[in-house]
Amino acid sequence: MRTIDPEKRDGVAGIRFLGERILPHRMQFEGTTVGGLSGIDFDHRSGRWVIISDDRSELHPARFYTAVIDVDEHGPSEVRITGVHTLLDPEGQPFPAFSAAGAASIDPEDIRVDPRTGDYWWSQEGTRGEATEDGEEIAACSVHIAAPDGRHRGFFPLPANYLEHGESIGPRRNYSLESITFAARGALFISALEGPLLQDGPLSTTEVGALSRISVQNRRGRTLGQYAYRQEPLFTEPPTEGRPAHGVSAVLAYPGSVDRLLVLERTFMPGHGFKVWLFEVTLHGAVDVLHVDALAGVSGVALRKRLLIDFDELPLPWLDNLEGMAWGPLLPTGERVLLLVSDDGFHPREVTQFVALALR
Repeated sequence: MRTIDPEKRDGVAGIRFLGERILPHRMQFEGTTVGGLSGIDFDHRSGRWVIISDDRSELHPARFYTAVIDVDEHGPSEVRITGVHTLLDPEGQPFPAFSAAGAASIDPEDIRVDPRTGDYWWSQEGTRGEATEDGEEIAACSVHIAAPDGRHRGFFPLPANYLEHGESIGPRRNYSLESITFAARGALFISALEGPLLQDGPLSTTEVGALSRISVQNRRGRTLGQYAYRQEPLFTEPPTEGRPAHGVSAVLAYPGSVDRLLVLERTFMPGHGFKVWLFEVTLHGAVDVLHVDALAGVSGVALRKRLLIDFDELPLPWLDNLEGMAWGPLLPTGERVLLLVSDDGFHPREVTQFVALALR
């Protein structure tokens, strides 16, 4: 167990590393391959963790798992998968294998338990394919509402600029809706794009970080505000072969807060592996950019953020593609557990990793 030096955290109180657990690669459970875990939350009604897979119905039908993971001051216990549920479409059928041209196709990314109803809200990223003679193939991002058994209960409307698509506007491929969270005990719904909209400027470079968007909506879907988040620059020059991937992989509201968020950023750099940071931002007093059509060239609008953790400082033998995070129990010390999970992409060189931290 290691305490992060608070002097290096811009005045933030100590953050403790509690431990990690790794699942066997391509672990089998009830006829499915456990992997691609990209979102996590805790269901207080069932006492189980809920973990969504980003399998786009390619290995098995799109699904989420339930699990028992006890976490205390000594770290996380063994991860015990207890159930698997297929995500169903409005007709009650499993989603088909992903295709950019298929409106019914989905690319699951995050999952949250509605603190008011107990329903499961889950986001899917969609995609934009290559331009063809018939035009560009588009599958728009969306947020679905499901029962705890996976049955479809409805959709949640997203901000208009999440759904716009044109030659130079709209979400980039693989940089669309990545993460969601509830705030103010369920009164607010917050979502974050992984990367910048096309009109908001380029992806991060070694010189400057990209500007992506975080949106706040009420439960009826009205967008109350949208905010610019300045991502980190790339930590090193990309290689001549292979593309880096950098962006916001998860957002999480502090319990009970209306404007205080954790933001998880991560980079994959070919030849170097993954680098991950955890930041804190506040929306209080921030500039609302909802009606700013394009952020490219606009200055002075980015949220203020402060670094909580550079994960390279943690005593982890391996750092993987951390994509999901959720609050766990309060510890006797008054700290709250933060549990993170990695998406192994079903790749033999990556791992399904659970990392537990303690935050005040």
